[in-house]
Amino acid sequence: MESLLRDIRYGLRTLTKSPGFTVVATIILALGVGATTAMFTMVNGIFLKPIPVPDGGSLVSIYTTDSKNSGFNSGFLSVSGPNYEDFRDENEVFTDLAAYSQLIFNVGNVAEPVQVLGEIVTGNYFDVLGVKPQLGRFFLPEEDRTPGTHPVVVLSDAGWRNSFGGDPGIIGSELSVNGAVLTVIGVAEEGFEGLGLGISQQLWVPKQMYQQVHPTPDFLDDRRAVVFNVVGRLKDGVTIAQAESNIQAIATALEEQYPEPNAGRNVILDPLSRLGPGFRQTLMLASALLVALAGLVLLIASANIANLLLVRASTRKREIAVRISLGAGRTRLIRQLLTESFVLSAMGGALGLVLTLWLRDLLWSFAPPLPFQIGLDMSLDARVLGFTALISVAGGLFFGLVPAIQSSRPDLSSELKSGHQREGSIRKFSARNILVIAQVSLSLVALVSAGLLMRSFQNTLNIPPGFRTENILTVSFSLIDNRYLNETTGQSFLNRLQEEVQALPGVNSADVGSNMPLFFGGISRTVYIEGRDADEGEDGVLVATSTVGPDYLRTMDIPVLRGRDFRGVEPQESSIDVGPQYSIINETMAERFWPGEDALGRRYKLYGDVTSVEVIGIAKDVKYGSLAETPTPAFMYLPLQQSYRDARATINLFVHTAGPPASLGGPVQEIFRRLDPNLPLTGVRPMTAILDQSMWLPSMGAWLVAAFGALALLLAAIGVYGVISFSVSQRTHEIGLRMALGAKPSDAMALVVRQGLILTMIGVVVGIVLSLAVTRVLATFLVGIEALDPTVFGVVAIVLTIVAGLASYLPALRATKIDPVSALRTE
Repeated sequence: MESLLRDIRYGLRTLTKSPGFTVVATIILALGVGATTAMFTMVNGIFLKPIPVPDGGSLVSIYTTDSKNSGFNSGFLSVSGPNYEDFRDENEVFTDLAAYSQLIFNVGNVAEPVQVLGEIVTGNYFDVLGVKPQLGRFFLPEEDRTPGTHPVVVLSDAGWRNSFGGDPGIIGSELSVNGAVLTVIGVAEEGFEGLGLGISQQLWVPKQMYQQVHPTPDFLDDRRAVVFNVVGRLKDGVTIAQAESNIQAIATALEEQYPEPNAGRNVILDPLSRLGPGFRQTLMLASALLVALAGLVLLIASANIANLLLVRASTRKREIAVRISLGAGRTRLIRQLLTESFVLSAMGGALGLVLTLWLRDLLWSFAPPLPFQIGLDMSLDARVLGFTALISVAGGLFFGLVPAIQSSRPDLSSELKSGHQREGSIRKFSARNILVIAQVSLSLVALVSAGLLMRSFQNTLNIPPGFRTENILTVSFSLIDNRYLNETTGQSFLNRLQEEVQALPGVNSADVGSNMPLFFGGISRTVYIEGRDADEGEDGVLVATSTVGPDYLRTMDIPVLRGRDFRGVEPQESSIDVGPQYSIINETMAERFWPGEDALGRRYKLYGDVTSVEVIGIAKDVKYGSLAETPTPAFMYLPLQQSYRDARATINLFVHTAGPPASLGGPVQEIFRRLDPNLPLTGVRPMTAILDQSMWLPSMGAWLVAAFGALALLLAAIGVYGVISFSVSQRTHEIGLRMALGAKPSDAMALVVRQGLILTMIGVVVGIVLSLAVTRVLATFLVGIEALDPTVFGVVAIVLTIVAGLASYLPALRATKIDPVSALRTE
């Protein structure tokens, strides 16, 4: 230990004697470490940070799979209430199963009415997860048995502090939740805000209060309605595979017992995660790509420092030769030199952590305003600090080993006699040149990846959404509470809202829709084609829906290609009205269900409804979930006049304005306050802001990749400059002799630039070969461009060559100014 401390002190003294080198090397390494750690911090916050529950490894989620699902959530669905109860009661592998469903709540009895996210949960939810209250208690078994008899609510720590200022006397207070008065019985421990990623739940309500706080069609007892997420704790010694086999056997029996609601469905089990398995796979791939590109920057930075150390080592050859002649062993020298490298890597790692904090805050600053509180933890925990230490040590070993080995075997006779070794010319495959080639090749990979993703992002932005985005003001709200349970009351409010907004100066049209375009959401309904229903062997298909007002399609400029819109459709008198039912479907649904036929006038049934639905219009396909979605999902519009119950939970007002939408934000909000001062609004934004918000993650990813590519290019240029500059200093005698013999300054310049271009071209060729393999992974994320796009490859190769040429030019310019007489005299 004493020897190690002595080496560290000596390394620090040596580095302080070369402050320029130390500062440059530290900054270069900090850039690589900071970029890589920032990306790992994001991955850690999304995937690696454990959900704050005891023994989270024994918790698993149950998902429904549906081979017929064509909606937004294709692949993995939640579980219906009755199926959950059967899984809970009949399984042999779980100590218990809990269910929960995320909902939007209008909260009153607070300083200002607010809309929050919360969850309907089974009474054993907190017991299964092992979460403890910090105040009061959680739900009792009897509070989960009889519908509507126990009006209680539990707050999250964030909900307690946001709505009640952290009042310790909150227990026993009353809270209005969607019009139902609930008594606060507990506050969850700090840090637990639900199981979803990035969204902070504000409150939890027992499942048996579902109809009181979310008075909608009775989904609780509908075996087809997959409304609950299910989590269970495995018994000791039971594996996920064993549990999945047991639950799948129960699911098979349920499909046989209840063939219509369970047709085509099965279940899978997955370790409890903040992300569902379908979305998690895509996000993991995107995150791995960003970490890999940041890692490339770190590799390039390390190669750059290795080159700096090699150059620096050439100035220390006499020192090392003297130490060897005095008896220092080669192993001892290598250890000393590596210690210096590790000291340098520690300094770079520390500065990189500071840069990580700045980058993290910078990334969050670009996040668009969201209607609900974000709960993603991006703190620098022990895992992040350990990762930073690991890559710093690995970087120190990488950039320090080759210089240490090479420096520890000098030519003693030459160094002790003359004090330096003349290299004449730089060998083509010296360690320095190989490192430059590596930097150029890795930079090309990073730049090609950045070019492809930026082109893809630009192509995505150029995709027409299919609906009007300019001059559209949006306002999001909910009529889910009991005051609007009556359809007549709710329809009357929406009609008055539309009339008053349309009467505002500068408004062309206005109407409402349950879905916000370009965001997954809403509901999917199971469709059975008339004449091909389940009794005749035709399985139902899930189709995404949006409930809209009669003027919605015109307001949003969504063309009805054939047929008519909903203007003139008579409203229902109640939710049990069995009058004629109508819908407008998109082109994809028409082609999928009636290929080669005219879908107008065709009829189908929605699961659970008695009356069939008539297709009265075919609307043009638009983008529903994202600009880059493919294939286009089947989609149907249902008239608000007949489907008010489906639209109450989430409603969006869309206002087509003659001028800038923001100018009408105040007047529209004033209308809301006049009609209902207790109705909270979650967002008053132009449609262009919604579009930007939907593209935030792709945009951030593309710009991050571009930043990594630019940083890689800069580091490669520094590497080329460093090697060529050192080459000129080593070839001063040679260049002076050539010029003494008649060579022109332009010849000297060509000689030096040629060396830089040769190294660059070799690096470009190697980089292209690497890119051909690497970019195939990018194909999943590319829109409108091939992974092997020749334009991107060609432009990147040219840009890299030009930059390397410029990096070689400055040392070459210095070579043209060498005085032949002075150069020869110094020899």
